[in-house]
Parts: sequence; structure tokens; C-alpha cells
Amino acid sequence: MAASSIRVGALVRLAVYIASIAVLTAVFLPSASKAETMGDHLWNLQENPEDFFHDNDSWVRPWRFNQDDGYGMFQGGHQGSFHWDTYSTAGNALDGSLSIARGVDHQFDAWTFLYVPTPTTLLLTGDGDCVPRWFLNYVFDSPQQFPLGTPASINLAAGWNRLDITGYNQNRGFLFVSSALVGQVAIMNTSPVPEPSTIALMLPMLAAGIIGFLRSGRKMLAKKRMPVAQSIVHSQDRSRRSNTVSVQSRLQFDRFTADAGVAMLYSGSRRQRACQPPVRLKMPVHFDSGGL
Repeated sequence: MAASSIRVGALVRLAVYIASIAVLTAVFLPSASKAETMGDHLWNLQENPEDFFHDNDSWVRPWRFNQDDGYGMFQGGHQGSFHWDTYSTAGNALDGSLSIARGVDHQFDAWTFLYVPTPTTLLLTGDGDCVPRWFLNYVFDSPQQFPLGTPASINLAAGWNRLDITGYNQNRGFLFVSSALVGQVAIMNTSPVPEPSTIALMLPMLAAGIIGFLRSGRKMLAKKRMPVAQSIVHSQDRSRRSNTVSVQSRLQFDRFTADAGVAMLYSGSRRQRACQPPVRLKMPVHFDSGGL
């Protein structure tokens, strides 16, 4: 009977384990076949509203160096760095498209993170009177133009990819509009959240945690349902252990007191101890065992 109950319990735990993995995988692990793209579908946006020159013969580099220090840079006809003054998020959260309308003397850099499980070609259109350029995966020295009338073909690598779009106009206002990204990638997010492969590795641990939680809850419930007689026996055992410790403590204290008394009888000057024999107790020391 006990063996059969153990087997049933093991089968139940295995079923919970498999069900947990299935549910967590369906929730957290996106696949290329999903029509709906996960993530916030937004773009990071940093801007600079300053007047530097009156021609639009340059292009904007997102970073002035090979690390983000808060500065962008004009390259091409006019060159020079400038500070990104404001940060926000932009874009259409429904389809992942980007729309930016700004006045004269304005520079911007918009970027987002795209995840695809396998190498994918992304089709993206971008139009606006702002010298728009796109950059993939931090290759900021190779600006790419948007073709007129046709979408740009952007080859995404498997995993996370960073896509930047920059633009500016130093003599009049502009409107930049891009096409949608939702439906072309598995995840579009303003930050690279943990990769689905990492989440998949964590699923067994999450399932094991769920099983452990269920088992601990079952043990707590069993303690609450303990019969009254069994509870009394446990209480008596605890009381007996406490009394034993108390008796042992008393014995140690009595021994310490007796040793201290002998030491006091031996006390005196060094000359007395040398001339006189040690005084010994005439009465035997009695150790009270406390009823043992």
C-alpha cells in the first residue's frame, strides 16, 4: 500500500513538472511562427535641439566614439559633436512604426532591440526631409540610406539586434515616418530582455520551485491535521528533552561550586601554602542530581 502511494505521488509530481514546463514555455518562449510580436513595440529616442549650421550635407552618427557617452556627432560635410539633451520613448505600440515631427534645427537618434530565433530579412521603409540613416548592431561608421519608393532590406542575425535610425534638419522642420515592425520579428523591445533560450533553460528550475512549494504546502497541511493524541506525545517529548538539559546544567553548576570551595580553602599567602599542608574538606561534596 505504501509503495503504491509513493508511486502515485511520484507520478503526480512528474505531471506537475511537465505541465509547468509546457505552460511557461507557451508564455515566455516566442517562436518565429507567432503572428504577434512580443515586447513593448517602442523606440528609445534621444534628441538635440540646437542650431549648428544651415546646410543639410551631413549625417548623424548616434555615438561620437565607440561607446555611449551621451554625445552624437555630425559626419560628412560638416563635422562636430553635440550632446543628446533629452531622452524619451516613441513609436506606435500597436505596430512598432516610428513617427517623428520636429521643427528646424533638430537632431534625433531612435533605436530599438529586435529578437529573431533565426537569421531574418527585415523590410523597413523610412521617409522624411531629415537625411535619415539606419544602422544595424552598432556599425555606426556605415550609414545606410532608405531607398526611394522601396523598403530597405535589413539582414538580422539570430538573437538580439539593435536598429538605429538618425536624422536632422538645420534649415526647416521635418516629419519622418517608418513602416511597421510588428509581425516581422519575435520580440521588439526598448531593451534586450533575457533571451528566450535563457528562459528555456530556467524553465526546469521554475518547475522544480513550483513542485517544492506544493510539497512544502502539503507538509504544513499535514502538521495542521495532526491528531490531538500525537500532538500531546510530541509535546511530552519536547518537555522531557528540556528537563534533561536542565538537570545537566545543574550538575555542571554544582561541580563548579565545589571546585570553587576547594580553591577558597587552599587560598592564603605563598608562605602559608609552603609551610602548611593543604586543607581538605572533611565533608564529602554532595552533587544534587535533581532527582535523577
